[in-house]
Amino acid sequence: MKLVLASKNEKKLREMNDILSGMGVEVCLQADAGVDVDVEETGSTFEENSLLKARAVMEASGLAAIADDSGVCVDALNGAPGVYSARYGGPELDDVARYRLL
Repeated sequence: MKLVLASKNEKKLREMNDILSGMGVEVCLQADAGVDVDVEETGSTFEENSLLKARAVMEASGLAAIADDSGVCVDALNGAPGVYSARYGGPELDDVARYRLL
């Protein structure tokens, strides 16, 4: 079985293939399926954002799709930044700066 990963992230592709290859599943990037979709992540949970991405890529490619959304949930911040992890602290911060801010 082949799935399209709703991502442009090659590291996520390797992770998905590591996880799923033992079950006979091959995963490719959306670009490999001829798709270039940027999905606005408007969900309030990781699950909702993953579903938005997978549906968009599935509709654009006509193929089964899989997605992943993740972030950092800090108990002392009541679960924040959660789905906003990539934007935490503002657009000028990179991952290291966001880590230091936390």
